Amino acid sequence: MTEQLSKNLYTKHRLSFNNEGKFKILLFSDVQERTNFDKKTLDCINMMLDEAKPDLVVLGGDQCMGPDVHSVEDFKKFLSVLASPMEQRKIPWAHIYGNHDYDLEFEQLLQQSFYEEYPFCISKHTEGISGVTNFMLPIFKHNSDEVGFSVWGLDTHRDKYQFAKDYGIEKMVDFKNNSTNSSVYDFIKFDQMMWYWNSSVELERHSGKKIPGLMCMHVAPVEFSLAIDNPEQCALKGYNPEKLDSGVLNSGIFAEVLQRGDIRCICCGHTHMNSFEADLFGIKACFDGSAGLTCYGEAETRGGRIFEIDEQSPDDVLTYPVFYKDFVTL
Repeated sequence: MTEQLSKNLYTKHRLSFNNEGKFKILLFSDVQERTNFDKKTLDCINMMLDEAKPDLVVLGGDQCMGPDVHSVEDFKKFLSVLASPMEQRKIPWAHIYGNHDYDLEFEQLLQQSFYEEYPFCISKHTEGISGVTNFMLPIFKHNSDEVGFSVWGLDTHRDKYQFAKDYGIEKMVDFKNNSTNSSVYDFIKFDQMMWYWNSSVELERHSGKKIPGLMCMHVAPVEFSLAIDNPEQCALKGYNPEKLDSGVLNSGIFAEVLQRGDIRCICCGHTHMNSFEADLFGIKACFDGSAGLTCYGEAETRGGRIFEIDEQSPDDVLTYPVFYKDFVTL
């Protein structure tokens, strides 16, 4: 077993299918709270956890409104509130970064270290590649050391201005004409894609077969717009009132995932009012609405998204949104 595979297969708390061969994931995107955490957002998250009873919680980026968190102590205060619903219930949880998580005024790995200090936070970071929150979480079969499903996190970084600065191309950031409708946001880098591909191949060799998985990222691949433009062909259902705001360049991650053939769902956040799912070349393309009540959004789509996996048929992931409005008046 390689060192990378060993790291990928490790989690602080082992994730396993239950006695009935079931596993449930609850994903929250765009909590986007401040140091002065809105009590109603916290109450809604608590309520959703009690209702859904997930085996794993994934925070899908923009956990905090970075420009409004001004110091390490402010962030620690914010994070203590954010983590409390999962920590109190002893539910394993993980997170990926969104663009606003990069707005904090201190080093990202320091921010990451504060997350990983929490007993039930099983987030990991892969050293030596772009970004911070790149990880794989294995879900083992019941009473077995065989991996039955995988959860992948990929860091979509900050914005095109940071990208341009990093690569010395600042004069080429803003085009007057843009028929592709790409946005100001960044994208997954090639070394991250290499890491995913190689890690997936290693996992397949270790397991003797491809392991189906869920991939979470904050900013959606540009191909998601195909589902919006072709709703009947892609069996689109849900809400999509808002532009998807994909990255400034097409990273190629969707084409890679399609060719690799193990990922069954890709779920994104970032645009707070979209909450939908579609069939895109056999991959479930999912969007999650905003989980926070302080940031912009609509009552119709505030909440989270559930993923239910069956050990006997892990390729057929059941996913559906869960909305606060179904339980409380917002």
